[in-house]
Amino acid sequence: MQAIDIQNGSNVTVTPVTNADGTVKTFTIAASDLKYSADGTSKTTSLANGISFAAGANTTAEIDDNGAIKINATHNKLNAAGTATKATADSNAVTLTLNDADGNTTTTALTDTYTTISKDGTNKKVTFKRNDGETQTLELSDLGGITAAQDKYVTGGTVSYDANGNGTASLTGNNGLTASITGLKDTKVSSGAASYVGVAGTATLTMNDGTKATISGLKDDYITSASVGTGNNHVTMTRLGGGTVDLNLNPILEKYSLSDYRLVGSGTTEDQPYTVSSDGTVTLNVVDSKNAANKKAIQITGLASQSGVNAGRTTVKSSDNSVTVSDSTANSDTHTYDIKVDYSKISGHVSLSYTGDTGSGSNTLNNSVKFAGTTNQVTTTAKDGQVTFALASDIQGINSVTTGNTTLNTNGVSNGKMNLTGTGMTITDTDASKQVSVTTSGVSMGSQRIQKCGRCDSGYRRCYTETGKECTDEGSCREQRGWCGFIGR
Repeated sequence: MQAIDIQNGSNVTVTPVTNADGTVKTFTIAASDLKYSADGTSKTTSLANGISFAAGANTTAEIDDNGAIKINATHNKLNAAGTATKATADSNAVTLTLNDADGNTTTTALTDTYTTISKDGTNKKVTFKRNDGETQTLELSDLGGITAAQDKYVTGGTVSYDANGNGTASLTGNNGLTASITGLKDTKVSSGAASYVGVAGTATLTMNDGTKATISGLKDDYITSASVGTGNNHVTMTRLGGGTVDLNLNPILEKYSLSDYRLVGSGTTEDQPYTVSSDGTVTLNVVDSKNAANKKAIQITGLASQSGVNAGRTTVKSSDNSVTVSDSTANSDTHTYDIKVDYSKISGHVSLSYTGDTGSGSNTLNNSVKFAGTTNQVTTTAKDGQVTFALASDIQGINSVTTGNTTLNTNGVSNGKMNLTGTGMTITDTDASKQVSVTTSGVSMGSQRIQKCGRCDSGYRRCYTETGKECTDEGSCREQRGWCGFIGR
């Protein structure tokens, strides 16, 4: 009997099982787990479990009877409209935003890199700047051998054309530069003719180079006749092609009337004088001289009647003859009044009121107002229409004077911590060692010292140098010209 050779295969393991009699009749065949991966991630599963395809976002999965697996995409259709930002000269960043039918938004960062070129004619430089931050500058010296004498450019030129419109440009420049441009064209209409058949017309134009151009669709539909309708004031105009144009004259006639209205007399006979009625109105008769049947009544209001004028007359008189009025043109239609005032009688009738810090009063102008001062305090001087107030040279009778933080009164002078009275001066402080007083009771320096008092004599107990060091003997104290402390003998 031929032996059977069973071997392991790919993903299959064969394990022989030895029987009790030492023979091998049983083989165990095991398949390895199935390996699968997605987006770089790998996993395994047993053949019994298999691989299950599930629907994902915006997808469906199905399997047919033949075992074919289909993955179908659903929705996620992008809308036609999206938004995108633009790159700038300083940044190449661009953002693209898209929306799908489900309302989802996707934003993608892109780049749009471009180069901006600028030139510096003064320094002969060209700068290439990319919007991703890279910049390069090209100088004439970088090109090697190019000098200012080789920098040629056009400075002027002329253009000439022949009769057919063919032209040539002659250019001149610096450093002996000359150039010419040919093939220029200056085509223009030199002549033309138009012809009409009825209303329609055609124009043929001839150019200076001999070419022709035709313009069709011209129209010459001019007015051939017109008629006026007397009933409605309309003018009907007839064109060559049979069309009509209607002109309404009524707006013109209304604005520019052909009538001639004139003012006539008052009353039904239109020959009476006009008078102002008691209510201040006058009604004017206006008649069309070209058509007497056309009449209008125009009323003017706000006038004064004769009785009203008489009632409104004003009589001027002066009871004390301080004012006189004379009519220098009494017998004329116009009147000129001369008004004279006797100023000597006015001052006794005009009062001047005045008030002070206390009290008030009034004086007629013929009595003067006196400005009085206070004895030993304020003086007044009247001169040239002006009253000047001044403090007395020797002020007396004032209880207190304060300026800033300093107060002077009958008790003495005080300024902050300093008080000066009839018994002496005291300087107070919250620190008792700094309280100083010079009074009739004595002198107290607290813990303070008299500094810079000049040379110390041997009569003082202690002497200090300017640096604060105590002198050990009288001689050195005099040499140092220090200051003395602890005054006393």
